[in-house]
Order: sequence, then C-alpha cells, then structure tokens
Amino acid sequence: MMIIAVENKLNQYAADLNKSIQDLSIIVSFSSGIDSTVLSYLMIKLREKYGFNLYLIHFNHNVHKKAKDMEQFCKSFALENNIEYYCKNLSFLNLSNFEASARDK
Repeated sequence: MMIIAVENKLNQYAADLNKSIQDLSIIVSFSSGIDSTVLSYLMIKLREKYGFNLYLIHFNHNVHKKAKDMEQFCKSFALENNIEYYCKNLSFLNLSNFEASARDK
C-alpha cells in the first residue's frame, strides 16, 4: 500500500531529525498533477493520524495555457482540506532552457 510506504518514509525522516512525527512541519510542492495530488491526499490522511503541520505550495510558472486553472485547483484543494496554502507566481523572459530557469527561480 502506498500510504504505508509514505508513512515509513515519514517515520524515517522524523527519526533522522530526532523528532516525533507530531513535531514535524511538512511542505508539499503541489503542481495539481496526479503525483502531487495523490501525495497531498496521503499526507492529509497521515496528518489526521499524527497531527503534524502540513502546508501546500504551488509554483505557477505561467507557461501552460491552463496555468490559472491549475493554480485554482490547488487553492481549492487546500481550502477543502483545511491546509495552509501558498502560491508563488513566476515569469520567464526566455523559455529556451525552461527547466534550468525554473530551478534557478
């Protein structure tokens, strides 16, 4: 089961920090894609079990034609699940090497 794998990683992360899971603050980078949506959902379930702080952040690169829709989905998901949400809007002058530029920002 996927949630068990994430829970095990969370336990290991807490142990590496010498903290209890309840004392953690986790920020999930939330793109609105299937991977980050599933991860966010699993983290919500684990937050219910352990009570750690959970936050979502969305980086809107403003290059996809549905960028605003994706941003709105992330915001709505966070509100529906009572998660503090942050959004950072980015702009790019040159898209020739987008991935490197996005990492720099």
